[in-house]
Amino acid sequence: MKHLAVIIPFYQKKSGLLLNAVNSIFKQNNIDGLKITIIIVDDESPIKPDKELLNIEPVIHIDIQTIHQKNAGPAKARNVGLDLADALNVDFIAFLDSDDIWHSDHIHRALLCLGGISEFYFCDHQRFDDEKSYFNVEVDISEFIKKRKLNNSLFITIDSELFFSHLIENYACQTSTIVFSHKILNGLRFDESLTVAGEDYLMWLHLVSKSSYVTMDLKSGVDYGEGVNIFKSSNNWGNPLSVKNNFDQYQLYLKIKAEFALNDFAGGIVIRKMKEKLKIFSYLSFKFAFKLNFLGFKLLFNSDLPKFETLFKMSTNFFKYIISRMLK
Repeated sequence: MKHLAVIIPFYQKKSGLLLNAVNSIFKQNNIDGLKITIIIVDDESPIKPDKELLNIEPVIHIDIQTIHQKNAGPAKARNVGLDLADALNVDFIAFLDSDDIWHSDHIHRALLCLGGISEFYFCDHQRFDDEKSYFNVEVDISEFIKKRKLNNSLFITIDSELFFSHLIENYACQTSTIVFSHKILNGLRFDESLTVAGEDYLMWLHLVSKSSYVTMDLKSGVDYGEGVNIFKSSNNWGNPLSVKNNFDQYQLYLKIKAEFALNDFAGGIVIRKMKEKLKIFSYLSFKFAFKLNFLGFKLLFNSDLPKFETLFKMSTNFFKYIISRMLK
């Protein structure tokens, strides 16, 4: 019997979300002969998972294990889940955020692909506040699909090296849509220093680089909910956490540059995005410093980045921004 681990990091302030997520796993169809272990990692959630699932009806071949940890963010929570998945020696791993819901055929479609040459699968999804699905909203992803869709099939299987370059340019795969073969994990873990942004992106790049082929499923298989979303809430420039968001994204591209052998195309994209994130981080750091919030400078001096060189770049970026605004 094949074994799938579903890792759910849990931190929510609204009741009922986790129950809906878990029920969507229970409602998966055409998965005879599959054992599922749901790994819920409680990241000191204000809503307690045990209470959420108190009256849940058990389902044959599906086991729920709950792990409690001190609040450390989604990267740490997912890593705790991966540690258990390794110990269980599962065949496949999937992620499901606690406010998202899988369609009933999500796992069936994923395993159809992972039973062939592909080792990494993801599908389209739709957010609660969007009229169209993600692949249709994002123009660059739509264009990528048009160039590679050869027939009426909703599955596109792509050489991982080709898809890696696309993923560098466009964040095509979202967490709750991903299912992959455990064999490519090989000890990989989420980068826990990226607590607000980028930890998932970096992980997908590593997993894709370890795969032979990747399959995109053009059918939407996940509904994204409106629970706690650290990235989205911190992406508001009026929120001081936006400083950390852009610092993490700047560090993300530094890590990509250091951890992968990039071709000229991918390398150019990474350098451009790295400069863009440093520019935004610089502006926000000074903006909040004038309000006596020195988070940006604290992040810099607690990091491994070259302090004075980076501070000089930050200052230059900030004054360039001010001058450009004055000239408009």
